Amino acid sequence: MSDMAATLDAQTGISLRTFTVDEYHRIAEAGLFDEGPGVELLDGLVVAMPPIGERHWVVHALIVEYLIRSLGDRALVVGQISVPLGERNEPQPDIALVARSAIEDFADRERRIGPSEIFALIEIAETSQVKDLGIKRRLYGRHGIPSYLVVDLPARRLRKLSRPVEGDYASDVTLARGDSFSLEAFPDVALEAGRLLPPV
Repeated sequence: MSDMAATLDAQTGISLRTFTVDEYHRIAEAGLFDEGPGVELLDGLVVAMPPIGERHWVVHALIVEYLIRSLGDRALVVGQISVPLGERNEPQPDIALVARSAIEDFADRERRIGPSEIFALIEIAETSQVKDLGIKRRLYGRHGIPSYLVVDLPARRLRKLSRPVEGDYASDVTLARGDSFSLEAFPDVALEAGRLLPPV
């Protein structure tokens, strides 16, 4: 039983059925997720994703454009990607920085992207801070994602998590407009926190 399911079971006495990534894909292929909000698999549970509002998609577009210009061909900047992590997790981060090896010879093989091919994951949080800084933080840390960024839209702040260790991140820094930072995979590239925040 997953941690989330076990917690709900202990609090309510209601047992939940959890799913593997393969089961999740079979359910999706059957068309059961075609109607309604988008979903992601977290800790074996199918979790609804909030709809994308105007501020969210504008910030998303600006971040993607900025990272492509800043990193050039050193990484693929991918939006709304599904990332299988272990047997019971397939989150859909808003943006992923991915190694080019993830798409090499794609037509000749069937495989899923692995954690070692992910340089950084980014979540844009308007109402999802609890999930993004809770279960997703632990999930990404547990699977060794080197850099995890959470754009807190209401607070206009950027949380940069790095140095994954023992299922969490040892470094947790809050950045504001005017601050700069670098990603662990690209220490030579200075990035402006303000370029990942809502326009003023």
